[in-house]
Amino acid sequence: GFKLFWDQHGLKAGGRPVKIFYADSMCNPDNTMAQARRLIHADKVDYIMGGLCGHVGPALAQVSRETGVPMLIIPGADELTKWDLVPTVIRTSGAASQIGHPFGTYLYDELGARNVTFIGQDYAWGHGITLGAAKTFKEKGGKVAKILWTKIGTADYGPVLASIPTDTDYVAAVVVGADLLRLFNA
Repeated sequence: GFKLFWDQHGLKAGGRPVKIFYADSMCNPDNTMAQARRLIHADKVDYIMGGLCGHVGPALAQVSRETGVPMLIIPGADELTKWDLVPTVIRTSGAASQIGHPFGTYLYDELGARNVTFIGQDYAWGHGITLGAAKTFKEKGGKVAKILWTKIGTADYGPVLASIPTDTDYVAAVVVGADLLRLFNA
């Protein structure tokens, strides 16, 4: 869609030519920083748009802080707009915890959960949603029995499920992609 827009507008903005450079973060913060620095220092870009994986957002923000190059980014890592603001970064998505907040309320009010174990993926997006849900759940009066953090690409969720406290009345999982299928099949 991005490329199509610029193609339809003749790769011009305000009558000036627009040149687009592409880089792949590979959803890896270190690679993200290397690619962003390459775009800034070697390709001399005026701004950067992109980033998708939650945990690359802070990496992009760090490069923007270092260089002053503006960035329009997507990752929903809470710290980008809650407590580690970088004036040259604009995030186009909501904070990950915003998605989790209503879920914590739903667990307590609608499902009647009182003692919940959360399973969350161990990266910025998973942290934000899981901790957002846990926060509102606790504010309602619920008890968080345990939070179990799992790495992206966890192959065997058996040990994770075995560590759920026996007095847990609900398990709330914030797990995405192929990991969710492996969790459900465990």
